[in-house]
Amino acid sequence: MSLLTIWEAHKSVIRGFIIGLAMKKKKEASRYLMELKAQIHILETQHKRSQLEAVYKELLNTRRQLKDILLRQHFKGIQRSKGFFYTHANKGDKYLARMLKGPRQHTQIHSLNISSG
Repeated sequence: MSLLTIWEAHKSVIRGFIIGLAMKKKKEASRYLMELKAQIHILETQHKRSQLEAVYKELLNTRRQLKDILLRQHFKGIQRSKGFFYTHANKGDKYLARMLKGPRQHTQIHSLNISSG
């Protein structure tokens, strides 16, 4: 076998392995978010029943953790979209065509209503 064939096979195996690791990490993160939301729901019901200060502090701490994670995800999405816009903003491709096509649809007149016939 040639070295090029071995290298291509190695690349595809490593790519699959990395995709698997990324999916595992994503599933763990979404599972953690679901656990935090469930814990917040439980703490809210406990706080409604008992009105204890310790339960309220734990509820606030859990909400803060959830907020931090969601903010981190939000800012990561903003960074990704800014980077995409920076790399594609000055190119004549589908992205620019879609951006220019959008406002035209809103300003287009489809029909005229004339009251005098």
